Amino acid sequence: MPSTRPRHEIHDQSSELPRMQVMIVFITIGIMCFIATLDTTCVSTAMPKIAADLNAGASVTWVGTAMLVASTTSQVIISRLSDIFGRKSCLQVSLVLMAFGNVLCGFAKTPAWLYAARGVAGLGAGGIMNLSLIIMSDVVSLRDRGKYVSLMGIPTALGLGLGPEIGGALAEHGGGWRWVFWVTVPAMVVAVPVIWICLPLKPVPGNWKEKVRQVDWVGSMLSLAAFVLILVPISAAGTSFAWSSAAAIAMITVGSVIFVFFLITEHFHPLPAMPLHLFKNRTVALVLSTNFLVGIVWFGNFYIAPLYYQNVLGYSAVTAGALMLPLLVGQLFIMVGAGMAVKKWGKSRTMILVGYFIWTAGQGMQIAWPEHKSIALIVIAQLIQSVGFGLTSQTTLVLAQASCAPADRAVVTGMRNVFRNTGGAVGLAIANAIINSVFLQNIPADLPAAVKADLHQNGFSRLEPVPFEQRDEIIHAYYLGIRDVFIMYTPVVAACFVLILGAADTNFAAPSTVPTAAPAEETAIEMSAPLDKDAAKMSDRDSDSGHDDAEVDSSGEEHSARAIKVISNKHTAVNGGGGGGDPAGRSSLDAEAANTVGPIHSSVFEEVVDSRPATPPRTLSRRSSRVRR
Repeated sequence: MPSTRPRHEIHDQSSELPRMQVMIVFITIGIMCFIATLDTTCVSTAMPKIAADLNAGASVTWVGTAMLVASTTSQVIISRLSDIFGRKSCLQVSLVLMAFGNVLCGFAKTPAWLYAARGVAGLGAGGIMNLSLIIMSDVVSLRDRGKYVSLMGIPTALGLGLGPEIGGALAEHGGGWRWVFWVTVPAMVVAVPVIWICLPLKPVPGNWKEKVRQVDWVGSMLSLAAFVLILVPISAAGTSFAWSSAAAIAMITVGSVIFVFFLITEHFHPLPAMPLHLFKNRTVALVLSTNFLVGIVWFGNFYIAPLYYQNVLGYSAVTAGALMLPLLVGQLFIMVGAGMAVKKWGKSRTMILVGYFIWTAGQGMQIAWPEHKSIALIVIAQLIQSVGFGLTSQTTLVLAQASCAPADRAVVTGMRNVFRNTGGAVGLAIANAIINSVFLQNIPADLPAAVKADLHQNGFSRLEPVPFEQRDEIIHAYYLGIRDVFIMYTPVVAACFVLILGAADTNFAAPSTVPTAAPAEETAIEMSAPLDKDAAKMSDRDSDSGHDDAEVDSSGEEHSARAIKVISNKHTAVNGGGGGGDPAGRSSLDAEAANTVGPIHSSVFEEVVDSRPATPPRTLSRRSSRVRR
């Protein structure tokens, strides 16, 4: 029985551009990524100054927590909004949000003001990072996508590497910590009109009232509330409040209940913010699962490794930052090379498996990091890890995009980022819990009671009260906690390898044969108008050649739409849902459609019918619906 749910249309915004225009898009989007990443990381080295100036104390970590939570929640929503309102408009709104939030951060007078403003900036930052990948996927072919998406790692890596140095310099010598937030605002303000002029993207037709009606308002609000209520206690428990506190338990419980309601609403909405049918796609589901696990390890290493360098080995903050460069620089070069390889070979699954295998080996070497200084072992382990991450980071995204319908490309990109960021929040919480637990279990039993109480309250952050002769024992206890975190990371990466074994590979060079995103009644792609235009052109060409074909009648648009409906609704039934298909059934389908569309439109229809694969049964994707001329 056909669905009675209203149909919502997703306009095809993809457009394979010439190389020169692709480079203009790449440079513009790359600058946006660099600004967003720089803004995210440059605050880390300024937080001691911020805490002292605003009397924030230990709660200053909420500067990072607010950014992480807001950017994660925005990516659930922004992908679908870009399908409805257009990529350009959403990217510009994201830039305005981030600039506005940073201006407010710079004028903050209280910690609460700063954290709220940082959340506003996080909403924009999440949109920028998400839409950058979506836009690059829109303007290049599937086979070239791996190369350009991997190249997007260059500005991101530059932002990661330069951010802490720039933030520290501004906080110490550049006018104070407020300029850490203000320094990127002029660039974002200039970028808003530049994007409108320089990005040659397709506009989305339709008036604002129609677009607003398509938005999944209920689902968006529920997802926002659920992710905030779940991620805030996960990110802040153990610092702002205890895991066993009533606040943490209540927020996680309420957030989980709201998330269940969110999933229910997504099942019934015709254009959901998070389409649940994607989880029925085995490859997409496995890629999302591996990205959650990757977030646990990747974000954790960026947080835990510097603690190891400073608190265990005794290096300064500057030296600790320099020791992270092999991981950053190595994965940058490998990521670019992986994108080139995907373009050449047309497949990525084998490369991903090799990457996770190498990464597991690198994580295993990290377990052997000693309690004393060993630069060679640290650098080698990080270089091996960088190879593994570089081979898997963007290639998994391209595999997921290639395995779903073009109409779902934006939301798959957003969901990938959401799963990775959520994994990062969960991973950091688990890592902190392991370190604190192991540390407190292994501190010397003969410590003075006052010192013990201080360590239980403040952790490793204060060594001043500890007697000098017992400090080595305290450092050893802390080292054991960090080592246990490294031990936990190794099987997590190995699990990614096991999961990808179940994913299907996709030949990026072959014609599109991805499965349909949803029943035709739920998500209709605008195809009737292009068919009518092509049919009219064929009619004019034939009449100039002396053919006596009939002209396109006034009901052509309705007929071509009915033809598309015949294809999308009956093709699966004709093929029996299996591999072979019934030739007689196909013939009857062709005849029925030809009678439906009339003499002129039948020729157009034959072109469309020929483009669909015989096995396995597939519904027309957006690309395969284009009429060949």
